[in-house]
Amino acid sequence: MEQTVDKPLQQNCFKESR
Repeated sequence: MEQTVDKPLQQNCFKESR
């Protein structure tokens, strides 16, 4: 899967969501 893109993407979405 795309873990490399999932790591930064999830962090960015998590920070913006919070």
